[in-house]
Amino acid sequence: FKDCTALEAVKLPLSLKSVGRSAFENCINLTHIDLPVGIQDIDNDCFSGCIHLEEIIIPDSVIEIGSSAFSGCEKLSGISLPDSVKEIGRSAFQDCSTLHSISLPIGIGLIPDGCFAGCTNLVETIIPSSVTEIGMRSFEGCSKLSSVLLPDGVKIIGLECFKDCLSLVEIYIPDSVIKIGKDVFNNCSSLRSVTLPVRMKNSVEQLFTGDCHPETINYTGSDNYILE
Repeated sequence: FKDCTALEAVKLPLSLKSVGRSAFENCINLTHIDLPVGIQDIDNDCFSGCIHLEEIIIPDSVIEIGSSAFSGCEKLSGISLPDSVKEIGRSAFQDCSTLHSISLPIGIGLIPDGCFAGCTNLVETIIPSSVTEIGMRSFEGCSKLSSVLLPDGVKIIGLECFKDCLSLVEIYIPDSVIKIGKDVFNNCSSLRSVTLPVRMKNSVEQLFTGDCHPETINYTGSDNYILE
């Protein structure tokens, strides 16, 4: 159904187990779709460019969401991912500019590169305690993101992860982090309060770059980590 620009709604059969690569890509007038219970995989670019898709319910049988699966779904305002989801691909929700909230599944280990980049209306996100890695530019350009709770257990935060998060006011980086990318808070112009592991003290200038000048930096914990 790729590029079926007149398609407005779809109801898929109950027997379906997977929605393939680019299946509904650029169906620009698709507003609603029912995914049947039993479906396990939503493949790469599946709904990419569905700019009028307003609602989609992910059943609790889904295990994997592919790269760019919902990228550019500009009208998608909220989505709840069931705990059955174990893997999310790169840029899965990139440029979902109306998305204001998302519930991430408990048990997921990785938030991949660019996952929520350009989600300009995303206000807050709670990252599950199971997450150990947050990829490069995962939240880049989330200009209304004011609150992020990083759980103890996160080990890796990628390059430019929170770049251009203009509304981010405070951040706590847990002592579990052993690797962090440069420019991770580039141009976070509202960032005022930061808590870091003490071992990052000598790398502050490489983390808070551009128009990012926190007023208060507190230090905790021990001193083994890698700056990438």
